[in-house]
Amino acid sequence: FGLNGGYTWGHDANGGTLGAHLGYNWHGTSNWLLGLEGDLGWSGVDGNTVSGAAAGQFSQDWTSSLRARAGYAWGPLLLYATVGGAMADHNVRLSAPGGSLDASDTRFGFVYGVGLEGKLSQSISGRVEALNTHFSPQTYVVPGAAMKVDPSHTMLRAGLSFLVLFGAVIIV
Repeated sequence: FGLNGGYTWGHDANGGTLGAHLGYNWHGTSNWLLGLEGDLGWSGVDGNTVSGAAAGQFSQDWTSSLRARAGYAWGPLLLYATVGGAMADHNVRLSAPGGSLDASDTRFGFVYGVGLEGKLSQSISGRVEALNTHFSPQTYVVPGAAMKVDPSHTMLRAGLSFLVLFGAVIIV
């Protein structure tokens, strides 16, 4: 288990993130590692857009993912790739002379990325990772205006993991 934080930027919004992760890694007798990891975090991602007489706002309050992880260890360093499903809340406010709209929903997508993790001690590791998260764009309409929101984003984050060892199994 561990904690992470970073910065997210995308087509329509950007902002900070802070969260936690929990995972299960299997590291056999070779240098290869396989694992499963989930995370849940606060998201301060938001953005504004103006198109003609219409004004729009987009925000995201939380995000999560469940990902497979595969990597190769060189001594205390692990280089890994990760891929899986993503979920986040999306909030949209659109205002125009013809009306207004407030919408909030949970969106599902996919995530992939790479990371580098290093042992800081026998039970603590540090990591940096870059993740690309994709959600389908959606268009919101009020009389006289429309706003297309693409909530896909890239995240760069760092974190600490606290390791619990059970034979060749590592809980991160």
